[in-house]
Amino acid sequence: MTLVQGGYAAQERDGTYRMLRLPGDNLGDPSWQSIVRLVDPIVREAVAEVQESGFIAILTRDRIRYLTKVLPGNREIVYDRNIDPERIPHQVASGLAILSMLPADELDRYLSRVKDPELARDGGLAGLHKILARARRDRVIANLAGRVEGAAGAAAPVLDRDGRAIAAVNISGPSDRVKANLPAIERAVAKAGRRATDAIARLRRFPQSGV
Repeated sequence: MTLVQGGYAAQERDGTYRMLRLPGDNLGDPSWQSIVRLVDPIVREAVAEVQESGFIAILTRDRIRYLTKVLPGNREIVYDRNIDPERIPHQVASGLAILSMLPADELDRYLSRVKDPELARDGGLAGLHKILARARRDRVIANLAGRVEGAAGAAAPVLDRDGRAIAAVNISGPSDRVKANLPAIERAVAKAGRRATDAIARLRRFPQSGV
């Protein structure tokens, strides 16, 4: 069985391949399947626009999980994030984008569970609240000091029709390229977030996550 036949990759019209999930990964959750089906084409357009890598992320069990990765087709791949490891939400742009749109009580519960020595060096909870407030206002957040050394990116939340953040779209790449092209990347990812939100809202009923 090929990776395409197994649902791990898709072949594009130009002959290139797009990874959908890792072998052994389970996208059996119906809400994740819907997110990928609706949002992945939008992320691919953003990637084509700015020529950096694109991702779809979700929040599950206090961790950020990446569902898909889309690589640019016309640029040398210098930065290729491994999407297998889960990330701590407040340490990555996708997590900040999702956290910024959580109801206040849910955010407070998340923050009460945070045990991160590095957070104190970054302004503590007060500093994090300021970052989240800015992300909520702008509907986009840039992280120029990524957890992967030399990487940076920006993310925007994807909301359901009730205004709840169910995912984030992310564009990332080498920090020097991202910083040089940050306004365009922020515009592209913000637009992708809005389009993805609109696509989700058009569903009559969004499947509930089983996770």
